Amino acid sequence: MGTAALALGLVPTLASPPSEVLRIDPGTESVALARAMRYLRDRSLELDAATAVRKARAGEFQPLPRGRPVFGFQRGAFWFFLRIENADPWEPRVRGRGGCSHCP
Repeated sequence: MGTAALALGLVPTLASPPSEVLRIDPGTESVALARAMRYLRDRSLELDAATAVRKARAGEFQPLPRGRPVFGFQRGAFWFFLRIENADPWEPRVRGRGGCSHCP
């Protein structure tokens, strides 16, 4: 069993509990990511990946607003963090897909 953490950078936060671990059990075909995903808005555009991951692990990311990764066009960058546990020893690869209808 492995646990993976993902922080993606695309673009002052309140501390929140670290994100829950999204467990993928054997036979799982798909799973909603939003319940475990957290975000951080970087208005200064100065964060790097290492700092963002450190902030995520320290609980500085927030749950998604209304449980959806929809922010519209805003200044700055958004960093997303998600903990995933693959509980299927026979499937070492887990593919991700965006939560939008036009993502492949």
